[in-house]
Amino acid sequence: MGSTTDPLILHMYDKLRETFGLGDNDLFQMEMPARLLEMGNYFYEGSDGINAQQVKPPAVAEAEFRLANGMLNLSNLVGGPNGSKLSESYDEVLFGLAPANVQTGVEMDKLVPDQQKIFDWLYEEVQNFDPPASDLLSIIPADTNLPTKPDVIKEKNQSEYTKNLRDPSKTPKIPRMDLYEKLLDVYQAERFRWVQFKNDARPKKDDPQEKWNAYDRLLTTYAPVIDAKLEALWAVLLVRGQYHRVRKYISYIDIQTAGEALQRAKESLRASATRSIDDTEDVYPVVFTPNNWAKYLSTNFRPEDMLADVENTLDRLRSAEKDRSMLTLRRDGLLAGRQDIKALEKAATDASNALRTAQTAMVKGYGETAINCIQMYFDATTKKSENKVAATKALNDTNKAELDESLKKSKEPPLTPEQWKALIDMQAKCLQNQTNVMIANDAYSDAQLAASKARGEDPSNSLEVINEKIQSLTIDIEYYQKMLQASENPMGVPITKITKVGADGKPETVSEPVEGAREPEKTPVAPPSQDGASVWQEFVMDSTNTQATSTKLSSSSVSHSDWSMGLWFASGSGHSDSATTDSSKRATNKNTDIQIGFRAMKVAIDRPWFNAQLLGQTREFFHFNANKISAGSPQTIHDSLKNGDHVDGSECMIPSWATAFVVVKDVHIILTSKDKFEDSEIHDMKSSSGSSGGFLCFQCSKSSSSSDHRDAFSMKSSDNRISIRIPAPQILGWVSQLAPEDHSVKTYTPFNEKEFEKPPVPVKAETVDLKATDGGINLHGLPTPPKTP
Repeated sequence: MGSTTDPLILHMYDKLRETFGLGDNDLFQMEMPARLLEMGNYFYEGSDGINAQQVKPPAVAEAEFRLANGMLNLSNLVGGPNGSKLSESYDEVLFGLAPANVQTGVEMDKLVPDQQKIFDWLYEEVQNFDPPASDLLSIIPADTNLPTKPDVIKEKNQSEYTKNLRDPSKTPKIPRMDLYEKLLDVYQAERFRWVQFKNDARPKKDDPQEKWNAYDRLLTTYAPVIDAKLEALWAVLLVRGQYHRVRKYISYIDIQTAGEALQRAKESLRASATRSIDDTEDVYPVVFTPNNWAKYLSTNFRPEDMLADVENTLDRLRSAEKDRSMLTLRRDGLLAGRQDIKALEKAATDASNALRTAQTAMVKGYGETAINCIQMYFDATTKKSENKVAATKALNDTNKAELDESLKKSKEPPLTPEQWKALIDMQAKCLQNQTNVMIANDAYSDAQLAASKARGEDPSNSLEVINEKIQSLTIDIEYYQKMLQASENPMGVPITKITKVGADGKPETVSEPVEGAREPEKTPVAPPSQDGASVWQEFVMDSTNTQATSTKLSSSSVSHSDWSMGLWFASGSGHSDSATTDSSKRATNKNTDIQIGFRAMKVAIDRPWFNAQLLGQTREFFHFNANKISAGSPQTIHDSLKNGDHVDGSECMIPSWATAFVVVKDVHIILTSKDKFEDSEIHDMKSSSGSSGGFLCFQCSKSSSSSDHRDAFSMKSSDNRISIRIPAPQILGWVSQLAPEDHSVKTYTPFNEKEFEKPPVPVKAETVDLKATDGGINLHGLPTPPKTP
């Protein structure tokens, strides 16, 4: 980008870089346009507690990992991640390195002979020895106000070989290393018992005074004796165990090579991997500081602060209420049209059960022949009737006589008048139940058929979408109502206000006219601070106060780096301001003073699995990959970027990685023109930003999870001044660490021919040659060990 960069963006860049601090190997990068953050993707309950990492939901952990896993091009201004993933590049680097066997190989060869002599000295057999006392607490008398003394610590499941080795009666001579370990175990065990006993003896807050007195006696009377005995055990360890000499010699053996560090880094990376929820990639843990950073991703702008035009807000409120009413009617229609198939099935079953009950009651007390005859007669007499129930109830004594005659032929007794009346009633009931069964079965069958046809058009999904829209519109309506509370007259028509009521009961009134567009502020105004005030820092910048500078900033994939092209950008175009209407070119930094105020917070990124120190040890590694790890030394990169030059890191594996990002919110921009703003300019600003575009380098978007952030932006305007408020939290910058220069070698060096030779068996004590040659220093540069006690 170079010299075309506007002085105000240079000023903003320098202010942010100076405030959030940078090391010599760090690079501050501004992302333009800024990247919007949605609070709902990162916030979780318990994020402000001590167990924040343990209770973090997998979805949040995955979202944080993906936010921190993107890589940026090497430039001061970037358009966003370049598509490379840090975890994948780091994996490729680790598994493309091998120890070079060049720099340290020669020196290690020099050390091996001395190490062998140290091994011989450590394994030299010396006189076995038991310390004079192994139960120091035995001298403390029993006291009811003191706890029971801990038992002497003994190693469990000790092998017979180890028991015999440590027993002087069975093993008079023991390797010096084993004697050192034996005496150290005794000392540490007694020291631990003494600390444990003091902790157990410490009285609690509500304990009686006798326990406090006993504890005081323990500390004043017995503690000095026990401490002196521990010092005596320590002296034995120093002299007989050769404590410091053993530890000094071990330091010549306990040397970790770069190859071991590389292997440990690979193991750490493998152990840290989990799988993403969609099973498409490996996810690694990241720790953001502060842990509850997402809690602060809510604007401090109140709804009333966002009120720019009362009439416009009223129109939006009425539109939202109308849309919600229509959606509510549609939802109620879908709910009314849904058939409860289970309820219809139950109704059909209940009707069948009622029919069976009536039929059972009807045939009770009659023989099978009589029942068949009676049923046949009822069917025959009502066969041609449209309403069989009414026809049955209309049967009279003539019909009874006919039925009796039929029963006689079947050799069945005639019916009594009571039986005839009861049969008529029961037959009518059965017929009614049959009708109910037919109706219920038909409804059940129709519902099943309709359900099978409409399975692909289940209204459940539509209802869910409608309910979500209704919920969102409800939040919008409440937000607009809060906005209008800032107006003296939110009704859209003139109103009469009662100021006070006099003693005579007559009110004093004042007429309040219709309020329209509000006047813009003259300077940026920060809203009152709420939670997290300590993590936010306020910035105010003015284009009239920026000084000319020779500083140049490099840019990469930034479509909005030169503000002289315009003051806003549209979303999704991939172009700068010149992609909007011609009127956007009228408001430029040449004829417009710009004031910007916002709050910024730095969020640090820690990756426990990422060993950055390993990248500084590349001299000791052979690199299998064709591409370099870094783009050069950090100082060289800094010098190039300061000159506005382009640094190509596309062929590098890990040119840099993000260690922190800067979040801004509560942005307030004041534009003061030397001329008059045209209506077309203001209209284009509103339309561009209303479609998720933005102003300057800031994006506009409303939150789907915050009820206090339901407007993408607020714009007040006059003839020569425009006030714009943008509440959305967004990432404006990144702090990246430049990778050290890659010094890995390209030529593999084979192992030394003696690498796989078996070490010699440790020699006996009498054959160890560690005699001093000059001033107590042997030929290998090590102090001469003392004679065996």
